[in-house]
Amino acid sequence: ADGNVITDANLVACRYSIPQLFDALKTISKNNTQKIVIMTYIAKISSIGVQNFCEQLQLCKIKQVIIPDLPFDEAERLGILNQFKNHDIQMIPVISTNTDMDRLKMISEYQFPFWYIMAYQGTTGNQFKKTDTLKNYVYKLKELDSRATAIGFGIKNKEDLAEVLTFS
Repeated sequence: ADGNVITDANLVACRYSIPQLFDALKTISKNNTQKIVIMTYIAKISSIGVQNFCEQLQLCKIKQVIIPDLPFDEAERLGILNQFKNHDIQMIPVISTNTDMDRLKMISEYQFPFWYIMAYQGTTGNQFKKTDTLKNYVYKLKELDSRATAIGFGIKNKEDLAEVLTFS
């Protein structure tokens, strides 16, 4: 469930068509030297088709995507990971402290630059509380895999970010 910030961003995005959004991304990517990671929902991708989505990302020079409502193993089962791979696009897995180590091992076999960990399970933008569970989970994940970790969903201010940076 999305909090106020994500909800407001979605309301702004809804004023524009998907082609308009890709046009804006193409303009941004022309002079941009930073990597852009797209976060979107599977319904948006499905509405234009995975193939078209991949082609549009390539035109925008975007190589990474986060799809919070699409589990990694489901993306594999549906062939979406293969389509992404064929277009040199990486899907960054969204995991939580409930994701068990066996599943993490399976996911770790794929190419992606970092793990995206949900700090908070519930409505985004709610009160962030660093828990020992989250901290210990990050440490266990780092023992399993050397990739970087990004923590989101619940980080809303500098204080939350400073806290997360102590262990991520």
